[in-house]
Amino acid sequence: MGKLKDWLFGKDSKSKESKEEQAITKLKKQINRHEVESQNLLRKINEQRKIARQMLAQNNRKGAKDALTRAKIYEQRYNQTQNTIMNLQSMLDNIQRVKDTAETVTALESAGEVVEETLEVVTPERAEEVMARMEDQRDRIQDMSAAISDPAFSELELDVDASDEIDAELDAMMAEMQTETVGELPTPSTASVTPTETPTVASEADKTSEESGDVLDELASLKKELDESK
Repeated sequence: MGKLKDWLFGKDSKSKESKEEQAITKLKKQINRHEVESQNLLRKINEQRKIARQMLAQNNRKGAKDALTRAKIYEQRYNQTQNTIMNLQSMLDNIQRVKDTAETVTALESAGEVVEETLEVVTPERAEEVMARMEDQRDRIQDMSAAISDPAFSELELDVDASDEIDAELDAMMAEMQTETVGELPTPSTASVTPTETPTVASEADKTSEESGDVLDELASLKKELDESK
């Protein structure tokens, strides 16, 4: 058992490979020898059957029987040879199977050692630390992304004078838009609405009121004329 274990998992791989090659070579040599013997036996079987037919054709029954007896003996030897070949081939197959099994076991053993060594280095606590560090890094990356995309970076703070200039420019733009609506060009003096313009607006309203009164008086006069004509 110890020799077999050493052959499968031995320390000297070269010695194991040498024994394996020698065993395979011997088995194949025996298989080839028995194959040749089987072909010779088949040839002898056919020859004896041919002789038996010839003997029967010559009315030599005893000679035919002897020929068939020899043919039967050759058949028995042929069957034995075929069984031997089958056993030798099975042994070759077993060597290949046990070799594959040994390589599989060795691979599993090596993998198990790697797993054990890795588990000794990477403990569950270390795995938790790595995951916590990854989560912290993710949060920091999100914070940096939010900071980079903050619109405050693109907005500049203005002093009071600049803010006043912007308000004045907005008023000028509004006045320009109003004058464009009535088809007049803006002038610096009319760019913004001032209290001096208020009387003008009031006089226009009085004028409109007076015109409305005249219209009402004219309507009343027309109505009176119609009544009198009846």
